[in-house]
Amino acid sequence: MGFYVVSSSLTPGPALGEGCGGSMGDRREVILEYQQIGNAVRVAAIDPDTLTEVSIMGSASAGIEVLNRIAIQKLNYVLEKQRSSA
Repeated sequence: MGFYVVSSSLTPGPALGEGCGGSMGDRREVILEYQQIGNAVRVAAIDPDTLTEVSIMGSASAGIEVLNRIAIQKLNYVLEKQRSSA
């Protein structure tokens, strides 16, 4: 477990395995950090443009794709809230 840089959309597709397609094909870089804590994994998703960071905790058995998708969804939600309040 460690740091990974992933080129991904901030709006994941509706189902696993379908990739990450944004509303207009907009793809952005997202930094993902993984830290295993017992049988759980903490995933931090960071937007390098705004330096916004969110984190989630999930079961290590959930799989990396599921944890990535949830972390990116949360990051997208926070960025949208920041844009709408500005």
